[in-house]
Amino acid sequence: MCGFADDRPSDAQKLAFMHQVLQRDVTEVRMFLDHLERYAASLGAAQRRQPEVRRHSARLSATAHARALPRLCARRDDAAVHTRMMALARNLGWLTPAQEQSSSCA
Repeated sequence: MCGFADDRPSDAQKLAFMHQVLQRDVTEVRMFLDHLERYAASLGAAQRRQPEVRRHSARLSATAHARALPRLCARRDDAAVHTRMMALARNLGWLTPAQEQSSSCA
């Protein structure tokens, strides 16, 4: 958790940590969900435009596991957790609103 709470790492380093977290088992990722959401929400437009941040964001986006994570959570969790994961994926640019809609629980 200190990977998100500590102010010393750069945003690029925090995104790299986020990438590491998202490679873990879904159960473990769920434990970090609050921290993932808070950090993603804290990234402003200027921060997202920084070259290193954009590079790490693109790496996250390209990770198949990260893109599949919302669907994995939909199978294992309740609808509220699924909705949160989908919103996180959209916030980080993994999903467009249309992709989010087509991946939503029925």
